[in-house]
Amino acid sequence: MTGLDLKDICVWLDGHQILFNVNLSIEQGECVALLGPSGCGKTTTLRTIAGFIIPQQGDVLIAGQSCVALPPNKRNVGLVFQDYALFPHMTIAQNVAYGLKMRGKSKQEIDALVSQFLDMVQLSHVKDRMPHNLSGGQRQRVALARALVIKPDILLLDEPLGALDRKLRDQMQIELKQLQKQLGVTTIIVTHDQEEALSLADRVAVMFEGNIREIGSPDALYEKPKDQTVMDFLGNANLLPCQVRSVSGEIATVDGPGGLSLELPRNELTNGSNVLLGIRPEHLVLGTPETNGAPHALHGKVHETVYKGAVMEVLLKTADAHLLRVTVHSQSFLEKKIQIGDAVNLTMDSQYIQVFNQAS
Repeated sequence: MTGLDLKDICVWLDGHQILFNVNLSIEQGECVALLGPSGCGKTTTLRTIAGFIIPQQGDVLIAGQSCVALPPNKRNVGLVFQDYALFPHMTIAQNVAYGLKMRGKSKQEIDALVSQFLDMVQLSHVKDRMPHNLSGGQRQRVALARALVIKPDILLLDEPLGALDRKLRDQMQIELKQLQKQLGVTTIIVTHDQEEALSLADRVAVMFEGNIREIGSPDALYEKPKDQTVMDFLGNANLLPCQVRSVSGEIATVDGPGGLSLELPRNELTNGSNVLLGIRPEHLVLGTPETNGAPHALHGKVHETVYKGAVMEVLLKTADAHLLRVTVHSQSFLEKKIQIGDAVNLTMDSQYIQVFNQAS
C-alpha cells in the first residue's frame, strides 16, 4: 500500500518557480530521505506535504486520499524540526500530550499514550522536567515522541539531527532508525547530511533545481548512479574525461588521463566519442611503479596527503594536470613510505567504473 504520492507538484514562491513537476511515491512504512544542496527544493517539498505550502499544480495523496486542499491541522502528519520547537513553558509530558489534547482525546487516553511513548524513547524519568533542563539528544527524543504519539500517517523530519554534536548524532541515527522500523510509520527525512541520508533511509531521493534527479536504495545510488551529477554530489568521486579509441565486438577501448587505457563493455559507446568515467576514491588501488604494474594503470605523482585517522586521503596529479582522490588505509599507506612528489600508479577494477556521456 502506498503511504504517500506526490503527483506533478509545481510550486511558485514570490514569483519564482521552486518545484518543477515533482513526482514521488513512498510505500507504507518506508523511510525516504530527500537529499540535495541548499535551495534544491527539499524543504519546500516537505512543507508542501505538511500543508504549509499549497502547490499551484499537482496533488498530494496520503494513504491514497488527496489532501492538497486540507490545512495542516487536518492532515494526520507528525513533524520534527531541527530546533525541536518544544513549548518552553510546558513540561515534557505536557509537550507530548499537546497534539492529543488538540484532537480532543480523553485524559485517561492521553495519560496512557504519553506514558507509552515516553517509555518508547526512554524518557519517562524526566516527564515532569522543563525542556531547558534536558540535553540536546533528550529534547530531540521528546520532539519525536510528540510527533509519533498522535499516530501519524506520515512522519516528516526536517534536519532532525542537525543541532546535535557528531557523537550524539551517530547514536541518534541508530535509535531513530530502530524506532521508525519498530513503529512502521511512513517517514520522510529532509537532510543535507549525506551520511545521515544513507544511514537512515530505505531509499534516497537526490534533488537538484526543484526536481528529483534520481532515487534509489543508498547502495545503488552510491555505487551505481545513473546520473553523473548525482555521483559527483553523493560522496567523493573521480570523474575522468576519456575518449573511446576503438570498438571491437562488445568491447570498447577507452583512453584517459595519466596514460590510462582500459577495456569496457561496449554498451552504447561509439568510436571517437567522449565519455566521463566515474570511480570512487576507495575503489582505486595505490602502488609504486615497481610494485604495481597491473593493467588499467594510471600514472601520476602524489600531490597532497590528508590524514583522517583510520584512512588517508591521497591527492594524485597526472602529467596532464588531472587531479584524482584516493582513499587508502592509513597504516597501509604509511608502511609504503610514499612521500609527496613520489611517482605512483593507480589501478582500477572496471566493475566499479561508471560511464557517462560527457555531453550530459
